[in-house]
Formats: sequence, structure tokens, C-alpha cells
Amino acid sequence: MALDYKQSAQLRTNLVFNGRIASAALKWSDSILANTAIDITLLENRKSVNYAQQVYANSNGEATRLQPIVVQDPAVQAQDLGEDGDSLITDAYLQSAVETAIDKIL
Repeated sequence: MALDYKQSAQLRTNLVFNGRIASAALKWSDSILANTAIDITLLENRKSVNYAQQVYANSNGEATRLQPIVVQDPAVQAQDLGEDGDSLITDAYLQSAVETAIDKIL
């Protein structure tokens, strides 16, 4: 069942979910910054590297920035909320939702 507006609003401010988003963003950052063969002369690659560095510098702040976008992802919307208000989405699907959100802001 899709989340209603009230549930979506609650998830946008849920701290546990925020922490999970931060972890996913850091994992994405690791994959970008570990790629030594990346061609930074390309604008898109420079944007990715710069954002990956931003995530390292302020993962919680960037997670807060990403959270509303992640909440609207269809995979997140399709999941129920747990007793703590966190989404029951698996980490693998959350990783994909976070990466999709990052692509939207880059």
C-alpha cells in the first residue's frame, strides 16, 4: 500500500530514515571517490566527485537535503512504516532510491 500524505510527511522528518539515507549516500560517495579512472574533465564526472566530497564533509546535512526526494521514490512509497516511523524498505532498494535522488540533484 502506498504511503498517504501524512505518512510521507512523517517519513520526511524521521531521524532513523535520515541516518539510513546518510549511510547510503556515503556508500555512493565511496564508489565515486574510489574510482581512480574517472575522467574529471567531463562536467558530469566533476559534479559527481564534488558532490561525493560534500557528502563526506556533511553526510547528515546532505541526507536531510535528499530525504524529501527519497521519500517520493516509488519504492519507498510502496513500503509501510515500522513502529519507529522508519520505512520498512530494504537497504538495497533504499540505496537505489538514494542514488536516483542524487542523480536528480546533480
